[in-house]
Amino acid sequence: MSIVRGIAKAIGGVIFVLAIIGAIASAALTNFTDHSNIKESMSNMLMVAFEKQIQPGQLEQMHSMFKTECSKTGKTNVTQAFENLTVTLNCSDVNAVNASGIPKLLAGNVVDQLYYKDYGCSYLDCIRKDMPGADKPIALIASAEANRFFSSVLIYFIIAAIAGGALIAWGAGSITAALRAYGWSFVTIGIGYFFIGLTKVMVPIPGELQAAVSAMLDPLYATLSMYFLCSLIAGIALVAVGYGMGFLKDKARR
Repeated sequence: MSIVRGIAKAIGGVIFVLAIIGAIASAALTNFTDHSNIKESMSNMLMVAFEKQIQPGQLEQMHSMFKTECSKTGKTNVTQAFENLTVTLNCSDVNAVNASGIPKLLAGNVVDQLYYKDYGCSYLDCIRKDMPGADKPIALIASAEANRFFSSVLIYFIIAAIAGGALIAWGAGSITAALRAYGWSFVTIGIGYFFIGLTKVMVPIPGELQAAVSAMLDPLYATLSMYFLCSLIAGIALVAVGYGMGFLKDKARR
């Protein structure tokens, strides 16, 4: 029976660790792909790109054109077609900014279009399909479909973690052994805290987009770091409690 319990404890530990890591990643990516977060970070990236392409005086000309269109009776939105896309701006927003604020309005509208775009497939199907290169990164990291996917899989990782935790508890055979097993599992998960910085350095980012992309990814890294650090602290605490309780029990028997 002890062999069976040992196997159950080992299997439960693997399931528990993988499920918690999956839950951490899903929770962090759900937050990362939330519309408000994506809009703020991607707008900054697009603004950098827009400002590089806009010629001197072009912003003022564009702003004047938008205001002229908005001044027409009953006009609440103004639409402008560019080379590869069409943007629609709210006239109240146009009238509330000066020429320097136009890139931000344009970027925000483009992000909204990309975020809510109907790709005609679920998140996983979009990954599997041969999508155009310009579309695929959006389907992966910056769409409502991605946000729904990460949010939906979180519950499955939680269920798997509970199942793994139950196997650990049964296999451990005692409260102190279970606490130690949970603790070492969380410590194993928490080691990821020390590797987050390395993954950030390993991501290749073009020099001109360095600041914008870093601003976009920094919140994701911060969230992951917080979750892994909490796991590490919880693991150390559980290990200490488990061994402490075991020591006190052994001492009480003598």
